Amino acid sequence: MESTKTYIRTIISGEFDLKEEKHLSRCYLAEYENSFDVICDDPEVLNSITSSNSKENVLETMLERFDRVAVLWSLAEGLFQLPTYFTSRLALNKEFQVSSKRRISKKIGGKGLKGDYVVIPSLESSSNMPNSAITTVSLPHYEIETEGHWRKLANDDMGVDRHGNSVRGRTWIPSSSKWKPSGAKEGHVIYLKDTLSSARLKITEYLQAAEAINNTAVTQSNLDEGELYVLRCSAMKEQIFKVGYTSGCSYERAKHLSSATGVPLAFVVVQLWKHKEAKRLETEVHMMLSPYRLNNAREFFEVKYETIEKIVNSLLNEEKPR
Repeated sequence: MESTKTYIRTIISGEFDLKEEKHLSRCYLAEYENSFDVICDDPEVLNSITSSNSKENVLETMLERFDRVAVLWSLAEGLFQLPTYFTSRLALNKEFQVSSKRRISKKIGGKGLKGDYVVIPSLESSSNMPNSAITTVSLPHYEIETEGHWRKLANDDMGVDRHGNSVRGRTWIPSSSKWKPSGAKEGHVIYLKDTLSSARLKITEYLQAAEAINNTAVTQSNLDEGELYVLRCSAMKEQIFKVGYTSGCSYERAKHLSSATGVPLAFVVVQLWKHKEAKRLETEVHMMLSPYRLNNAREFFEVKYETIEKIVNSLLNEEKPR
């Protein structure tokens, strides 16, 4: 903390038994000018103090210091819940198929002619249960171990744990540490708001509404039928093309884009292909062209036209009966 002269750097360390939910030993370090004030409640350390008066003073100071930094022990306990937190994040079950072994960039996918394309985030969990925007996490309270402690042995020596199982390098010493605070305390519950999940729920509502509208429209006409087009604007770089789909006329689409974007030179139709599933054909072509995409939110690609034509024709040829 810059410009602060009244703080003491505090470090805590300790050993936990996660199965028993207990603190086995705790260590408190307070930094002074040239040294650390170290206090530890490991009985093996306290056994080295022979004077009863000195031991009582040490115990009194130790309990006061540990109580002063109790929030740090709670923080340490909370860190054990990180796996639970990540597990509670939004779960998305996904299936994907890579066509022709071509690389797929991180972009919005969709239904193609040969499979469904989706983005796979790097950190996700899978679950068959829907996720809530609010996740409840019960934090256990770790008690202080008062019924025994570990004693270090030589690395190759064998000892036993609290249940009599063989362990190497240490052994469990049953004892009664009456000076340690005891009494189980109830854990507490915290609520995690998953903003991603909350946003996903809102988006799901929009998608459901859009799907309802789309289903109504599909009963009137097949909206997937249309034209795949390649447009070019001379005001742009030489090898930049717009590849998209329209359920109407590609020339009208080019005219609309020219007026809507305000480009000094109009878009022209380089090529178009009529297709009964033009929307899916567009998705398939976009997947193949993904290494050349300039912006995930736009349908512009910096690539030779011959490459675009070759990809489209190869997809169309695969559909032809043999």
